[in-house]
Amino acid sequence: MSTTDLNVHLGVWTNWAKGSSEGRTLTLTTQNGTILIAALALFVSVAASQSWGMLSFFVHQLRATRKPQYGMHFQQQATLRNHGSPLVTVWQLSKISWAWRSQSVGSFKNSIGLVILGTVYLMMFGAASVFSSRVATTSDEILVRSPNCGIWILSADMSSDFNQMTDFNVHQRVNADLSKSYVRDCLSGYQSSPECNIFKKREIPYLSRNNATCPFSAEMCLGAPNTSLRLDSTLLDSNHDLGINSEKKDRVQYRKVTTCSPVTTSGYTKNGSSVLNGRGYNYTAAYYGTNNMMNSTREQYGGLPNATYVHNDYKDLELYYDIQSGAPLYSVFVASGIPTSPSMGFTPIPEMNAPNSTVELVFVSFNGYNIAPSDDLWLSAHEERSISVFDPGYAPRNVTVYGMDNSVNVLGCTEQHQFCNPNRPMDSDSKCTPLLDWGTLGLDFDAYTSAILDTPHQVEAITIIMYAALAAEMRNTIPYFHAPLLASDYTSGFMSSPLPSNQWELEATNWFSTGMNIIQRYVAETATGAPGKYAQYTTNAAANDTELQWFCANYIMRDSAYQSFSILALSLIAGFGGLAILASLWLETIIGWIQTKLNRGSFHKMCWKLDSALQLQRMAYEEAGMGNWVRCADDIPLTEKGDEISLPAEWDEWHPTVAGRPVPHSPMFDNGQIMMIQKQGTVVTTSSETTLAPTPVVTRHPTLATLTSNVEISREGEDADVISPVSPPMSPTIPAASPLSKEVVVVTVQENREGSS
Repeated sequence: MSTTDLNVHLGVWTNWAKGSSEGRTLTLTTQNGTILIAALALFVSVAASQSWGMLSFFVHQLRATRKPQYGMHFQQQATLRNHGSPLVTVWQLSKISWAWRSQSVGSFKNSIGLVILGTVYLMMFGAASVFSSRVATTSDEILVRSPNCGIWILSADMSSDFNQMTDFNVHQRVNADLSKSYVRDCLSGYQSSPECNIFKKREIPYLSRNNATCPFSAEMCLGAPNTSLRLDSTLLDSNHDLGINSEKKDRVQYRKVTTCSPVTTSGYTKNGSSVLNGRGYNYTAAYYGTNNMMNSTREQYGGLPNATYVHNDYKDLELYYDIQSGAPLYSVFVASGIPTSPSMGFTPIPEMNAPNSTVELVFVSFNGYNIAPSDDLWLSAHEERSISVFDPGYAPRNVTVYGMDNSVNVLGCTEQHQFCNPNRPMDSDSKCTPLLDWGTLGLDFDAYTSAILDTPHQVEAITIIMYAALAAEMRNTIPYFHAPLLASDYTSGFMSSPLPSNQWELEATNWFSTGMNIIQRYVAETATGAPGKYAQYTTNAAANDTELQWFCANYIMRDSAYQSFSILALSLIAGFGGLAILASLWLETIIGWIQTKLNRGSFHKMCWKLDSALQLQRMAYEEAGMGNWVRCADDIPLTEKGDEISLPAEWDEWHPTVAGRPVPHSPMFDNGQIMMIQKQGTVVTTSSETTLAPTPVVTRHPTLATLTSNVEISREGEDADVISPVSPPMSPTIPAASPLSKEVVVVTVQENREGSS
C-alpha cells in the first residue's frame, strides 16, 4: 500500500488528535518542506543575532561607569557595542583578553564572564536554530483523498458475479500475507520495509498473559490449570490508533480479546481407513461438533457423519522431487463456530461451547520429522524413529528423528469484540457494548449503536471498523496465509529444527498481531480504495453517502514524500522571532526616550552612542583634523557638504594612525595658552616656539588640538594607562580626561593668526 497514486491534501488542515489549536497543520511536499525548514533556520538565526544585540546593549549599559578604568574595559565596551554576532563578539573578547594578559589589568578575570555569557548564548540559539524545524515539523502524517474510497462488500449471493468473488478472495490473500510480512519486518526490530511507515500508528498495542482460565470446559485444555493465553488489545482509539481524523465527540473505541489453549484430542479423534476414487487412504477424524459448512457425510469429505475435520494421508504419496522442493510440511485447517451463523462453520459440542464468542479450532498435522523432541503442547513430538539418509558421495546412514505424538493436533481459541463511546461517563451502563462475537454485534448492530453512540460520524466509524474486524478474524486470515505457521521457518526438506516449548503461544500471538494489522490495513484501504484493478469495486462508492464522504476526507496516513508542520509552532517562532527583531530595532530609541523622560541615564546613553563604530571613527578623524563633521549627536555623523577626506599615503606600521589637516578649537585657548593633557607615566614638553598651523578657528565642540611643533615624548614606565571618563558635553565627543595623580601642563605658545604676530 502506498500513497503515491493518491490525492494528498496539501495545505492547512486540523489534526484533531492534538486539538483545534495545536492540531492546525500545514502539509507540504518534501521539496517545499525543505525550503521552509531552511527559511525557518535562517529566520531563527537572524532573531538570535538581533536578540544578542539587545543583550549586548543591556550588558554595555550595566558596565558603563564614571570610575576610572583600564583601556581594556573600553575596548570591551566598544566590542559589545559594535559586534552583532555572538560568535564574533566572543572571539573578539577572547582576543582582547589575550592581548592584555601582560598588562597587569586582570584581563582573564575581567573577560571570563562576558566570554561565558556569549558562549552560552551562542550554544542556546545555535541549538534553537537547529531544533526549531523539528519543533515545527510534526511528522509525515497526511490526509489522503481518493475517488476509490469505499467499503468493498460482497453481496450474499455471489453466483451472479463469480469474478468479483474470486478477486475478493485473491485480494484478501494478498492482504493477509502483506500483514504477516508487516509484523515480521516492522514489529520484530528490522523495520526495513517502506511499508513500516504508512499507518498512523506503527504497532497496535495489546496485552498478553499466559495465566488465563480455559475458555472451554476445563477438561478440554491441555497443560496445568489457568495456563491459557489471553490477548487483549485494550480499548483502541479510532483517531490515535486507527487514523480516523475526527473531533472528540465523533470518536469511538474498539477492543478485541482472543483466548487460546491447546485442546485435548483424547476421546475426540478416531483413526481409520477409506477409499476415494479407487485409492485407499488412512484418516484421522476429529469430533468437536458437526461441520455444517463441509458436509462430512459426503465422500469427498470423508463420509464420516458429525466430524469436524478429517485429516488423511491421501496426498502423502509424493516422489522425493516434490518433498525436497519445499512443499509445506504443515497442514492447517480452521473450523469456526459462529453462534449467529452455524451454517458458516461447525456447531461446537457442549464442552467446546463458549458463550458470546466465536470459537476457532485450528487443526494441524505435520508430514515430516523433528531432529529433536518437541515439548510444545500443540506441536508435541516424542515418537522416536530411525530413518536412512542418503547423501550423494556418502554411504547411507541411519539417524534418529521424532514424529508428532498425534496425527492431528488442535488449538482452540475464542474471539470477542467490543465497542465503546469515550465521551460517555466511565460508570455509564451505555458506555460500551458487552464483549460479544462478531455475528451477534453485526446482527444487532442498530440496537447496540443507538444505545451507546451519539453522532452519525461515530456510527460510520464503527461500521468501517466492524468490517475490518471481520476481515481480521482467524477464519478469514489463517487459511489465506501462504505459510500459516511460524514453525514452517524451522523446516527444510522433510525435517524440522527443534521448536521452542511455547511454540503454540508464539503462533497465537503472531496471528493476533497480524490480525490487528489487518484491521489497520482494511481501514486504510477503505479510505484509499483497493489497489490496481480492484479499484473498480469501490469507485464512486461515496458519491451518495455523506457519512462515507466525511470518512474519505478525514483519514490520516504517513508518507515520507510529504512533511507536515505545526501552524502553532510556526506562529510562535514567527511571533517571538519577529518580536525580538522589532524590539532590537527600536530598543535604543525606546530606552533613550525613557532616559530623557525620566532625566536619568544620560551618561549611559551617551556612552552607548560614543562607542558606536561610526562615532569612534568620527572622533578619530576629527581629532586628526580630517573633515568638518556635523550632526555629531546623531547615530550617523556626517561631514559638511562637499567635504572630502584624504587618507595618508604612508603610516608607521608599529603605531598606525590617521593624520590630516590640523583643526584647532577655540575652547582650548585661554589667553594665548594651550592646555595639554599629560598621560600617566608620560612627560610632554614643547619648544618655546611651538605654534599652531594657520587655519580658521573651529568652534563646534571641544576636542584635542593638533600642534605643529617639535614635541618630545618620553615614556617613564610601562604600566597600563588608566582612563578616567568625564561627563559628556552637549556635543558628543570624548574630551581629554583629567590626569590621574599628574598635573596639567600649561604651555605658553605664540599664536600665529593672519594679520598678527
